[in-house]
Amino acid sequence: LINDWSSSLPPDIYSFAPFIYNITLRGDHIELLVPCNQGNWLDCSNVKTAENNYLSLCAKTLALTFPLAFYEFCPKNASIDLTVEVSDVLARLVIPRNNRMYYVVEGIDTHKQFYTPDGIKSQLSLSDVFDKRDNCFECGEVAHMKILVQILLHSSPPIDLNRTDLQYVQHVKSIGNRQTFHPNKLEYDIFNIELDMGPVNLLLHGLFLKNLWWVKDNLFGWNQVYHDIHEPELIRHNKIMVNDDPLLDIIDANQPFDPRYFRPLMVTLRVALHNITAHLLHHTDLEPCPIGFCERLCVEMTTNLDETKLQVLFLPVNIYVEDTIVVSFRELVADCYFYENSHEFILFNTSVCWGAE
Repeated sequence: LINDWSSSLPPDIYSFAPFIYNITLRGDHIELLVPCNQGNWLDCSNVKTAENNYLSLCAKTLALTFPLAFYEFCPKNASIDLTVEVSDVLARLVIPRNNRMYYVVEGIDTHKQFYTPDGIKSQLSLSDVFDKRDNCFECGEVAHMKILVQILLHSSPPIDLNRTDLQYVQHVKSIGNRQTFHPNKLEYDIFNIELDMGPVNLLLHGLFLKNLWWVKDNLFGWNQVYHDIHEPELIRHNKIMVNDDPLLDIIDANQPFDPRYFRPLMVTLRVALHNITAHLLHHTDLEPCPIGFCERLCVEMTTNLDETKLQVLFLPVNIYVEDTIVVSFRELVADCYFYENSHEFILFNTSVCWGAE
C-alpha cells in the first residue's frame, strides 16, 4: 500500500494486485485539544505565559473504522466510508490566568448550580471520570456521539499528457483547454458528513460561545495572511497578493493543462442533536441557573459549485427560570401589609423549520 501510494509513476496493470484493508482504531480516555484563539493565531513565546485558549474534548472510548477496498484497476471512482463512535464526551474550556476573563469565568464556575435528574448539582456527571487540568472549566457533556463520513472520489492517476496515442489521455484533453474548460463539465467529488449526538448537556456562558464561534472561523473561515508589524516599510514595498483561487498558484501556466485538478466538490453536512439541556450560568448561591430543553435540533447544509442550501429544524423549546429569592414589597392601601412571594417564569415556542438557499 505504501509503495502504491508513494509512487509517482503511471499505474501499471501488471503490478496491480486487488486488496482490501479493514482498519480499526480504538482508544480509551482520549483528550483532544483544539486551539480556539481569535484569528487562528498561536502564542509560541513561552509555554508558561502563553495566551492560548483551548477547547478540551475528553472521551472515555473512541472507535474509528474504515475500509480501503481496491478491487479494480484505475476505477472511475472510489468510495470510502468512515465511522467514528465516541461515548462519554466531556467538553472543557482551557484559558490562561493572564486572560482578562479568567477570574470572571472562575467566579461563575465556582458558584454555579444547575438542575439535573438527580437534583441540583454544581458539576457535571463526567467531571470525576477524567483527570483534572489547571485553568480548566466545564462546558458540556454528551453521552454518545456518532460520526459518519461518506466519500466518493474520482480517481486521477498520473499521466503523461504528451502521450496522445493513449485513449485516456485523449479523453482528458477532450474536456477542454485552459481557455474553454469549465468545472461543470466534470462530475462532482462527494463528501457526506453526518453527526449524531445525544443526550447533550451544556453549560453556557459568553466566553464559551465566543470561543466556539472562533473554532468555526478557524476551521472553515477564510485563509489569513500575516504581516510583520515591526517592518512596515518592507510590507509596503513587498505587498502580498492573495488570489481567490489557490489552484492558480499550484498549476503552472507553462505546463500542460490538466482539467482533473479543477473537479468540483459537493459537500453535505447533517447534524442532529437529541435531548438537549442548556444551562445559562451565572454567579449564584441561592437559586439554580435558568434551564432550557429541546428534544431535537437538526441542521443540514449542502454546498456545490452553483449554490448553498441550509435547513434548520428544531422541536419545541422550553425555558424555565426560577427565582427563589424572597421579595417583600409594601402595597399602598389603607392598611399597609407585606407580601412574600416567589416567582417562576416559563417560556416555550412551537417547533420551527427554516431553510435558506
